[in-house]
Amino acid sequence: MESLLSDVNAVVGVTGSFIADRKGKLLARALPPTYDGAAVELVARTMMQTFTGLETARRRKVGDIDVVFKEGRLIMKPFGEGCVGIVTVPRINVALLNLTASAAVRRIHEEIKQRAAAQPEPAAIPRAAAPAAPAAPAPAAQVAAALVAAAPVKAGSPREAAALDIVQTARDRKLALRVMGDTAVRLRCPTASTFPPTENDEILELVTRGRQSADVEHLMKERGINAESRFNMLHASERLRFVEPEARLPIEVFLDAFEAFHRIELADRLQLDEVTLPLSDLLLLELQVVDSTPQEQKRILSLLADHAVGDGADNIDPARISEVCADDWGWYKTVTVNLENAIKVAPTMLKGEQPGIVEQRARQLIKGIEDAPKSMGWQIRARLGERRPWYNVPE
Repeated sequence: MESLLSDVNAVVGVTGSFIADRKGKLLARALPPTYDGAAVELVARTMMQTFTGLETARRRKVGDIDVVFKEGRLIMKPFGEGCVGIVTVPRINVALLNLTASAAVRRIHEEIKQRAAAQPEPAAIPRAAAPAAPAAPAPAAQVAAALVAAAPVKAGSPREAAALDIVQTARDRKLALRVMGDTAVRLRCPTASTFPPTENDEILELVTRGRQSADVEHLMKERGINAESRFNMLHASERLRFVEPEARLPIEVFLDAFEAFHRIELADRLQLDEVTLPLSDLLLLELQVVDSTPQEQKRILSLLADHAVGDGADNIDPARISEVCADDWGWYKTVTVNLENAIKVAPTMLKGEQPGIVEQRARQLIKGIEDAPKSMGWQIRARLGERRPWYNVPE
């Protein structure tokens, strides 16, 4: 079973995992040595008691328990004879984790049942009633299939698979490399999968720190990914370009920042998520576009429809949005226009309750932007208003 835990631990953002029986006894562990075995068993026993209590109260099987702390996260996945505990960083792509973990839980469940079937039955105890039959195990295979089907990661997408593989390799080498752009939105937002990508979207965009650019180039070369030497020679201080030859996948790596209609610094944002840029930065990258296209609007709508505004690993941080817009009037102008436009187009692109959700979250962001104290530079630029262009014209 340790090999199955190693598969779970290979997911970006996972720091360790363990298997426990229904009484909390550890059956296998793949945790850092700093984790005390007795403490882990206490946690497992408490979680199993919680599962039992919830099932008794609700009279039905209970799914995962997800506990988020300031410096970590514990996800407990139950099965018939026990549970799998997964320790992660706070900001992990849960849908991506479920793709691997749910399959591992199913296999762990099957292995434990096989071991139990291979053991000889105990001798009968005189004058003792036979023990009650155990409750039927949870349908782990069905749960795993449902989780995979609901996951926002599009199985079989070469671009997304390549992104995750490259980021994982970079993480193993202590390189801060994160996914951005359309690929990141599709990894984080189930709604994005309802919008087919266009030819312009078929590029993998990544971001790293400028001081690690040589290490990233070396990583790409080792993987057989070809560099566009002439482009990289001319733009080495800002970005790098590569092509993955087998999938014919163009890759662009931005260094420290992204600049198109507006400039946004990203170097200090890379540590906030293990796979992609934080959701607030992904949204800002879409909101910075003047005269946004339908594809950019769809990414804005996907982010707002799938993620609440507020604190938390899977939410859009309003403080980040307000901070950027309160420092630069040009950012303020473009972002607020695009948020208002998102409210207008949402009913034509989304279904059900989603347009209302988008409007509520966009209004929440706009209010935070308006209420935030503005810098002196913002106030001086605001006096000129639209009499001068407030944005750059991208190359």
